[in-house]
Amino acid sequence: TGFDESIRLVEKQLQQAGFLEESAAPAGSMLTYRIEHRPMNRPAWEPVDAQVFIEGETEPVLSFKTNRNMIAINSVSTPE
Repeated sequence: TGFDESIRLVEKQLQQAGFLEESAAPAGSMLTYRIEHRPMNRPAWEPVDAQVFIEGETEPVLSFKTNRNMIAINSVSTPE
């Protein structure tokens, strides 16, 4: 899903920069990360895909596949 894919992208970038997952890191490691998981009280929406086009153009200016930060904070889902 969109949210999980974004988290995995950040995780991959951290690993490439030398960070270790906290539970697998030796004691005293400085560059660690953890991904927290919490139960959800109610269903939530998450982005699946998004694109921004200039009218008349065939290629998008922005695409969620390459710009995962393009959705504004507190955005809400829209009906199909």
